[in-house]
Amino acid sequence: MVRKRSKIYKTKQKIVNKNKEYDLDSALDLLPKLSYSKFDGVVELHINLNVDPQKSGQRVRTTVLLPHSTGREKKILVFAKGDAVKEAQNAGADILGDENTIKKIEDGFLDFDIVLAHPSMMQKLTNIARILGPKGLMPNPKSGTLTENLSKAIKEVKMGKIELKTSEKEPIIHITIGKISSPKEDLLGNINTIINAVSAAKPPKVKEPFIKSVYLTPTMGPRIGLIL
Repeated sequence: MVRKRSKIYKTKQKIVNKNKEYDLDSALDLLPKLSYSKFDGVVELHINLNVDPQKSGQRVRTTVLLPHSTGREKKILVFAKGDAVKEAQNAGADILGDENTIKKIEDGFLDFDIVLAHPSMMQKLTNIARILGPKGLMPNPKSGTLTENLSKAIKEVKMGKIELKTSEKEPIIHITIGKISSPKEDLLGNINTIINAVSAAKPPKVKEPFIKSVYLTPTMGPRIGLIL
């Protein structure tokens, strides 16, 4: 099914040479001209990888601490009990999860961006694993979201720690790197940090080129292909 584009989108699309790959500096200069949202839209980075996401050995999953703010604070849900509840609260958890929260999630509540959990709570989370898992929200020790050190995990998220991963259906990493109004140097720093982290996470049996293509897009507007 061909997606129908608006008139303003088509007008903005003419600004970009779709057969050209832009260097990062030129792409960031061009980006504000392509955005047509009436609000300060976000800037998204899309990285297309040469992997088969249906093979577990080729899935990419890593974390990275961005050097600059993305302009969007993440709402953190933390599942803990005992002394760990106070620890999470003091560290700045937005939502302290309990059994009522689990029931709310089963009923459709998803007003949070990341879920952290103390290992002692994992058994209680099995009922919502089928909901959180497909959305990439299920706590996992590999991503640092399942941990006994909740204070450290919360602080890292607030400092800009993000998870980079492919889904089980597509070999693409989608990530927000900032706002249209973000300083160019900040966007540049975040992009380079992400590209380096993804390159370092290359599965050993994947052939080159590991990164096939990279695109920048505003919330509303056409994409820009980048030179690798």
